[in-house]
Amino acid sequence: MGAVSEALGGLYSMPITWDPALEFDSSSQGGLIAGRVELLGDLAGALTVVVSEKLASACVEIMLGEPAQDPGQVNDAVGELGNVVAGSLLTKLSELVSNLDLGVPEVEPMGATSNFADVDNSIWVKCRVRTGLGVYPLFVNLTYNLPIQREGGDAP
Repeated sequence: MGAVSEALGGLYSMPITWDPALEFDSSSQGGLIAGRVELLGDLAGALTVVVSEKLASACVEIMLGEPAQDPGQVNDAVGELGNVVAGSLLTKLSELVSNLDLGVPEVEPMGATSNFADVDNSIWVKCRVRTGLGVYPLFVNLTYNLPIQREGGDAP
């Protein structure tokens, strides 16, 4: 997914390595946090970025130049990361879909037993992100609802 690579490479200077075999494992990363941004308009759905607390903390340090001082900063970093990736995706899709906008990012901690099973109309991108502070897993999920085409090409 070019939007992920552009967003992280451009804003955070973080190289990406795609790893489709990567599995969710919060035990060594301090827990998982999900940042979700709703896609509004003709391609309704959501983009969810799932990161470890360690990667979120690394993002805070990259953005602010110092370690996170409180959990709110870590959550803000995850929300911003989701917003940046969703914005990059929106830019890429703007040539194909004219009516598309983003909702407000929402952030929530994910429990070790959270179910990230694939669902219909869902794409998972699994990768490793390299920062000056280490290598961390990153998961991006895009769920979408395409407009239904009727005979004659008109959407309902």
